Amino acid sequence: MSRPFAVLSLLLAVAAEAAAIEDAVAIRQRVQLMDSVNAALDRQDCAAAVRALNTGLQQKLPVASLLAGAMYEEGVCLKQDWAKAEHHFRSAHAAGQRAALPRLVAGLAGPVGGRDRAAALWWALQGPLALPAPCQQPRPYLGEPEAFVQVLQDWEPGRLDACVHVAAVVASIAADVDYPGRALELGLAGTFLVDFVPATGELSARTERLETVQVPGLVSGDELRDRDARSVQRSFERRLQEVGRRALKVHPRPGGIDAAWRVHQTFVFTIHLQ
Repeated sequence: MSRPFAVLSLLLAVAAEAAAIEDAVAIRQRVQLMDSVNAALDRQDCAAAVRALNTGLQQKLPVASLLAGAMYEEGVCLKQDWAKAEHHFRSAHAAGQRAALPRLVAGLAGPVGGRDRAAALWWALQGPLALPAPCQQPRPYLGEPEAFVQVLQDWEPGRLDACVHVAAVVASIAADVDYPGRALELGLAGTFLVDFVPATGELSARTERLETVQVPGLVSGDELRDRDARSVQRSFERRLQEVGRRALKVHPRPGGIDAAWRVHQTFVFTIHLQ
């Protein structure tokens, strides 16, 4: 059995999104934790994975909270428990782990989180998720729970379902997309745009900017030619579209979505060399 997709993608996402302000000790602890969990999951050794995770939690590493949330959410080496997953995702978010917010949105909007629509939208409005303007109306009331809920209650039927669907799809892509392996090996990075038409479910991805990062050890002519190959460069678009299609299956489209709504979400793939 291979490692579950959600945890594998999270490990890769954390590795690619290393915080620039970490000191040497924090970097060493984070990398050691990810390597330990990664190796244990490869061996299907849940006991070792949980031991490594608990060590990270005892050290109060933000990435440990993020990994714990994913493992509880997916039931990977831990009994599936959304309440515990949400607790750890909230802790990770408070500690500055950007990957926690889309996981909260996607989880709360889906069956695992009880389809808590108001909470899902509240979290979606906390971050940079692209939402249609009618869905952003409650944003001024994020600090006033009663007023926020009242705005949602005053909406016409169907708008909340439509907004949560959009938020869930975009958040699921952000939560689950991983760095295309060959592109990462070859030092390709860039900015990509996902175009989403919620009323029809049409979803596509396009490249806005592509750049190369000098990766130590990348010297052979074959590897340099691979880096220039269009198939490798397009792997980012393919990966975003694949994850988007999965998200649409997990979060079924409700009826009555405004046909004029368009969503354009930017995704940045960055390599930090340490």
